[in-house]
Amino acid sequence: MWEATWPNGKGEQSHVSFSVKEHGEGRARQLAVLAREEALETIDGYFWACERGV
Repeated sequence: MWEATWPNGKGEQSHVSFSVKEHGEGRARQLAVLAREEALETIDGYFWACERGV
């Protein structure tokens, strides 16, 4: 299973997953990467940063 996650602009994360059994390892990974890239394009102007005291 490959899962893409991204910030949704509401202080939460959205996600979608792709089955390796259904798509194969390489294709499932590719679909997850593409899904994340497309989702990140939709949150124009929204900045998401992790606050870990770094």
